[in-house]
Amino acid sequence: MNAKTRVNPRPGLDIRELPPGLLFASPHGCYQYFTPDAKQYVPSASSRAFSKEVLGLPTLQIDQPLVIITDRFDGTNFSHFLFDHVPRVMHWCKTTNRKDVVFLMSGVLGEFQSLAMRRLCDQYQLSPSQFIFPKEPVVYRAIENVYFFSNQKLDRTHPAHIGHPETVKLICDLFKEERSWSAPSQRVYVSRYDGGLRRVRNEAELLPMLQRYGFHCVKLAGMPWREQIDLFRSARVVVGAHGMGFTHVMFMKPGGTLLELFGPLGTDAYAIAAKGFGLNYRWFLGKAIDDASFDFHVEPEAFESALRQCLD
Repeated sequence: MNAKTRVNPRPGLDIRELPPGLLFASPHGCYQYFTPDAKQYVPSASSRAFSKEVLGLPTLQIDQPLVIITDRFDGTNFSHFLFDHVPRVMHWCKTTNRKDVVFLMSGVLGEFQSLAMRRLCDQYQLSPSQFIFPKEPVVYRAIENVYFFSNQKLDRTHPAHIGHPETVKLICDLFKEERSWSAPSQRVYVSRYDGGLRRVRNEAELLPMLQRYGFHCVKLAGMPWREQIDLFRSARVVVGAHGMGFTHVMFMKPGGTLLELFGPLGTDAYAIAAKGFGLNYRWFLGKAIDDASFDFHVEPEAFESALRQCLD
């Protein structure tokens, strides 16, 4: 590479405009935009191609400009909701100053998503009625223009996923009350053993070791959201298998450490998020188990070595 070559690892984020038309949407993050005469769809504004049978679905008219926020990832997953969907709403409000719109979302609102929605509405003077969460497949007839973001079809390149400083700051500002710390010191191991995928199959073998190093083993499923946030706020070191619970690294104090355990299935989402929020990031690759669970085995001696490096 030429020494003068400049590399920009973060693709630019653009808001694109389409004329009025038809938009198929589902609760699960799938959508497709049709031309006004419904003769063809627009691939760049569609998560994938669907049969034109979708035009036989119930049709609802939208009289305000429509902004597509959702993408092919379901907003029920609060990691995608916070790191993909919420930043688009914030960037829209920050760059356009237009509030006379409705936002197309997806998924089912849990407690954490609801908290984010309340903060969005308060910070940008929006009404909850401006956010559409389809409960069943539907076609929207847009009377005004439709808008979408240039990153909605790019895999793993959403604003917070690539750790853009401006987007990270927007998210931090949105949750500034939760991002306050005293002196975090806790060592936390997050177990996924009650889940159905990506479990550390020999976790029982590792727990005594983790306890010797002062780690507190927790399961996030069933834990109230406020307790989950407080847990990560108090954590200096977090260890666990890849999963959406690591969304909460945003509540850790900068300078803390995340050690993420991987099997055959995972992404770099939390590696980039951890870096974006000022954390030290380390990873450990386990041995795949040949079944459909994507579980994996962690070699104890190598894991202990990785653990020690996190604590140095």
